[in-house]
Amino acid sequence: QQQQQQQQRHLLPPLSIATQSVQSISILIQNVSRTTSLYFLLSNNRVNDLIKLPLHLYQIAEYTALRARYDGKYSRRRNHNSNNNSSLLMRDGANYQSGEMGELTTHFVSFLKSLAMRVNAETLQFFLSFPLNESGGYLESNNGGGDGGD
Repeated sequence: QQQQQQQQRHLLPPLSIATQSVQSISILIQNVSRTTSLYFLLSNNRVNDLIKLPLHLYQIAEYTALRARYDGKYSRRRNHNSNNNSSLLMRDGANYQSGEMGELTTHFVSFLKSLAMRVNAETLQFFLSFPLNESGGYLESNNGGGDGGD
């Protein structure tokens, strides 16, 4: 059970670092002028990792922190109305988003837009993944594209 909990645990950089990283990479991608430099930025697969940034986990972490603050603040007042307090937090907390999370989301959307503006026939290859066979090589297609050597 402990191993299962460790697999479910994610270490996230602080919101300020994630925001600065997304913003910096977005600016780099928008302003790079040489094609070879753009290829270098896209080829190391780190951009794909950034595309998969788990924003939902940041939101869960924020809600958990909000819940802990709420429980700490109102723990002395627990009485028969505790269910009402809890439902109030669930109603208000479900749509809660801090200004920092809003800033990260804004920069993330800007990052995705800057990538979309750079996608063409040559750069598309950096965003695709191909299935590997058992020996670690790419699977070959049997459909078309061959020399038809029957």
